[in-house]
Amino acid sequence: MGQIANQNIAIEIPQISSDGSNIGKLVDSLAEVDGINIGNLVFEIKDKTTYLDTARDRAFRYAQRKAEDFSESLSLTLGKVIYVEDDFNVAPLVQSL
Repeated sequence: MGQIANQNIAIEIPQISSDGSNIGKLVDSLAEVDGINIGNLVFEIKDKTTYLDTARDRAFRYAQRKAEDFSESLSLTLGKVIYVEDDFNVAPLVQSL
């Protein structure tokens, strides 16, 4: 009976090429090593602050427009914001270009 070992590693790439080819080359090189299975790749941005601020701003503007559309359709007047929830526990959707 054989043994199976698993190990997780984190690799930080300080500079990503504009087309991402250096990431592809890294993954391809690792995949060529005998006995290595690659799975569950996670790509993260080191400092997400600017992106989260922008996303939050866009979300507020979208919510405002949506509320205005509803209120106009129902001939109602918008009141003040009562509750805001900021929850970022969802993995980002990755789409190919």
